[in-house]
Amino acid sequence: METLELRFLKLRMKPAEIIGAFTLEGMESLAFLIVIILMVIVLGGPVAILLTLIKTKNIYLTLLRRLIQAVVIILSVGASVSLLSTNVYPLAIFGLAMAYIALAREYFPRRRFISTFIKRIIGRGLSKDSSA
Repeated sequence: METLELRFLKLRMKPAEIIGAFTLEGMESLAFLIVIILMVIVLGGPVAILLTLIKTKNIYLTLLRRLIQAVVIILSVGASVSLLSTNVYPLAIFGLAMAYIALAREYFPRRRFISTFIKRIIGRGLSKDSSA
């Protein structure tokens, strides 16, 4: 088999050894992939929510912010939905809820989804307790 001589690195390696030097082993790369997917789910929603806090009057910066936010939300929702199929419900629901809150804050800023939802829950809870 031929050897490849890299004079600037002063190495003599076979091409397969060069490629193997830059790849991870099978289980390590799987672990990295799982960590990346979980980081997208856990951090995607909060990053998108933080992006809603940036207010600019420049239309180009607003479009750039919304584009970045859309990419983050799409990745987070996609990973969360795929995680729902593996029966890891709490983490998947967290990712979906954070993406929903970010979308609601960005495109419906005057509408209060969360506060009305909490008021309904508290109101139902109080009405059941007071009637008993």
